[in-house]
Amino acid sequence: MRADLPAQTRRRLERLAVKGERGQWSMDNIDWARRPQVPRWLPRRLYRSIISQFQFGERMTVDLCRRLADELGDPLLIRCVELQAKDEIRHADVYTRYLESIGGALDPDPALAESLSAALHHPGPPVLPMLAYHVILEGEAMRTLEDLRGTFPCPLFTEISRRTARDEARHIAFGRLYLKAVIPNLTTAERAGLMRDLREIWDACADGILAGYRVPGFFSRPLRRRWAADGWRHHAAALADVGLVEVTGP
Repeated sequence: MRADLPAQTRRRLERLAVKGERGQWSMDNIDWARRPQVPRWLPRRLYRSIISQFQFGERMTVDLCRRLADELGDPLLIRCVELQAKDEIRHADVYTRYLESIGGALDPDPALAESLSAALHHPGPPVLPMLAYHVILEGEAMRTLEDLRGTFPCPLFTEISRRTARDEARHIAFGRLYLKAVIPNLTTAERAGLMRDLREIWDACADGILAGYRVPGFFSRPLRRRWAADGWRHHAAALADVGLVEVTGP
């Protein structure tokens, strides 16, 4: 799907690509001599599972980048997604090493795996996968990492999350620039259909994850429901910002 990008969008994408190339870092930049600190109030297995979901999301995003490299057609866009793939592979490797120090990775949450797979393999042009990954997934990762940095007393995890968050912010910017250029070409009905599909993906993922992460005394049912509703409002605003129809309500 080759997009006819406006000149201003191309200039901004070029700057993002240069920023990404200059901002490459490696696992060796992290001070691994520090011991991980698992929160005392959180079951160790749950902590491992939370970090494992980040690792899984990074690996799934690599698969998305490979699909985009095959379908987008524009050399500048391919350059951007190939840079993103390098970032995501590095992030997954960093999370893997961190997980090895606390007992190893756990399986991905089935609801998350199913939702990401459904978005990745959505038929037709890659607009929905990009909306799901670059707006919702990356946006949720940024939101969650920010929350966890203030919750988990682990300097090693804090450094990892800060480094990955800088890359994720660039990925979000790339996705929004591209989507803002192509979404105006869609009909109102097509936009509404995308919004409906994305809401279904979010609801299935959020409901499944919340059902699987019940910790007595940790999250009450109203708090879990509020988290899911707040998450959708956050993502709906971002989706509206790239040109999809705006929806109201939880």
